[in-house]
Amino acid sequence: MDEIDENTWILEPQTPSRACKERRFCLGKNASIHVTLNPYYPSTIPHCRLIGADHFNYIILNLLLLLMVRDEKELLLTNLKRILNVTIPSPTNTLKEDLLTPCGICYGYRLNGALPDKVCDYSLCGKQFHSSCLVEWLKTLPSSRTSFSIIHGQCPYCKKPLSVELNFR
Repeated sequence: MDEIDENTWILEPQTPSRACKERRFCLGKNASIHVTLNPYYPSTIPHCRLIGADHFNYIILNLLLLLMVRDEKELLLTNLKRILNVTIPSPTNTLKEDLLTPCGICYGYRLNGALPDKVCDYSLCGKQFHSSCLVEWLKTLPSSRTSFSIIHGQCPYCKKPLSVELNFR
């Protein structure tokens, strides 16, 4: 985790420590990755959850499957850079303010300690939202509908289809 802490913009936790087994860091303006290491088996494949537009996640998810062929001698961040073939924003090449995008509904960056975790899938929009803000927004729309534990409606900005789980974390 030291390599990630030193070479990326950490979004969560706000003050990372060596005792914390999770990190969420930026992959780009509207994309981040939440990595959880198994402290008992640190060399195993980490659990990775991508946060960003679905079209971005689909591309990255396929690439992350290649982690199974990762070089176990290399550190996690080095493997991610090689497999994803991207430049991960870091304090040396990017300002953190350029990467932080507030929620498109409440206009806050953190809400009860949570970062925006839902992104509009329309590539020309890409607005970020807190799941709780989006659920409340979609509940007010007469055109929204709920199926199982997912509420479906329209993006407040571009009116493209958008959905979010009611049981967000």
